[in-house]
Amino acid sequence: MRCAEIKRKTNETDIELKIELDGKGDSVIDSGCGFLNHMLTLFAKHARFDLTVKCIGDTEVDYHHTVEDIGICLGQAIEKALGDKRGIKRYGNMLLPMDEALILSAVDISGRSYLVYNVELGAARVGDFDTELAEEFWQAFVRNANCTLHIRQMHGKNTHHIIEGQFKSVARSMRAAVEIDTAAKDEIPSTKGGHLMIAIVDYGVGNLFSLKSSLLAIGAEALVTGDPEAIKEADKIILPGVGAFEDAAKKLRESGLAEVVVNEAKRGKPILGICLGMQLLFEKSFEYGEHKGLGLIPGEVRPIADVIKKGLKIPHIGWNPLDFCGTHSELFKYIKEGDCVYFVHSYYAANCDEYVIARAEYGAPLTAAVANGNVMGCQFHPEKSGKVGLSILRAFCETEGAV
Repeated sequence: MRCAEIKRKTNETDIELKIELDGKGDSVIDSGCGFLNHMLTLFAKHARFDLTVKCIGDTEVDYHHTVEDIGICLGQAIEKALGDKRGIKRYGNMLLPMDEALILSAVDISGRSYLVYNVELGAARVGDFDTELAEEFWQAFVRNANCTLHIRQMHGKNTHHIIEGQFKSVARSMRAAVEIDTAAKDEIPSTKGGHLMIAIVDYGVGNLFSLKSSLLAIGAEALVTGDPEAIKEADKIILPGVGAFEDAAKKLRESGLAEVVVNEAKRGKPILGICLGMQLLFEKSFEYGEHKGLGLIPGEVRPIADVIKKGLKIPHIGWNPLDFCGTHSELFKYIKEGDCVYFVHSYYAANCDEYVIARAEYGAPLTAAVANGNVMGCQFHPEKSGKVGLSILRAFCETEGAV
């Protein structure tokens, strides 16, 4: 899970910053500086990082401490989220046009902090933002991200465009640099010859891009697709899901993909449901009414509030150890009992003891993973569960099906 949270409090600023590198570009920014909010929103969008920033700073003085300290926290967060940096592409560059401005950036996630900033800004202020603070931001960022960053203005007159071009260009460069280099990974062979292809079912509900990045990290080629023929051609299928059961089931059926998934499961193709995707594999759910599932695993989905101790927070969010059940599943062949995985859920699979392969304790033993032959499911998010999650995904990729 390439995520990080930084909390930093000084005499001048109090900052909370969260980042997920394999996100969708969603952001919630409250820096106290309108222009910086705009720039950080663009940075998150173009880097496809999910980013949350909340800063209380001494803006009654000026924006200097706020800008510099957020740069520090953003750099620290990216450094922390990258961990040992193993397998990343490391380098990235972007030549970005922003109307009349043309900005070149290049980054090396090298462990060495160095900034080259060749920019000429014609105006001293954009609104109430001191434009010289742009360089201060990047200097703070570079020192704490431990990267080398070159920013060069190739052309430009409008100061707003020049600074905006910097944030977009650096974001695109960072996106390229943090991507997993699949050429550096051992490919998992396909039973059909060549390399493995995993179809991630895209029906409008799911954490698609972080899941794809995790699969690429272990050498499996992943295709995010809503094309029935591509799903049929894939070696294996992953059914993700985030949100409400009724809405997800409706979208899956209306897209025609429910029938495809069921038919491929009956043919013997390995299928893995994740989070809501796992719940959809069951016969029905009692989430805000009664709703029909895919029926690939006997059982039903019920609120965890019915079984956990009163006072515990719902949804259940956090890391919990796995307790293996019954026959040890091949899905867990690379991990050990007690390894922790990351959960986010308010409902759990019930009346399915025969198919439960792992539970997790949260005020009660809750279903964590299930298997019914070639159909498997994880209530937790393996793509957000670090090395343990990657090991589970690798094991799934190595499972053998009938097709």
